[in-house]
Amino acid sequence: MSVPENIKKARLKHGFSVASVAKQLGISSYKLRMYEIGKIRTPLDTLDTLSLIYGVDAYDFYSGELNYEYPPLPLRKQYSKETYDSILEFMHIVREYMRM
Repeated sequence: MSVPENIKKARLKHGFSVASVAKQLGISSYKLRMYEIGKIRTPLDTLDTLSLIYGVDAYDFYSGELNYEYPPLPLRKQYSKETYDSILEFMHIVREYMRM
């Protein structure tokens, strides 16, 4: 599977809507759909954030096999922007530590 297909596959596995994931990324739903069909190349920092949202390693999007080894990131609507950003930053730190 290609990167765009894997992005969509991961979103559908968790039952997330395009709108909810796009909101977490701070982009339009249209732009996320373009990532999912391969019309726009997904930036690496966006792939990294998507990996946190879906509970996969960012490299899995390229490998074709999504290993859901991490818990998915909760939807932003449950938290304030500051809290959500703190959770996101903490998850980045933990993932980097685990790779060491």
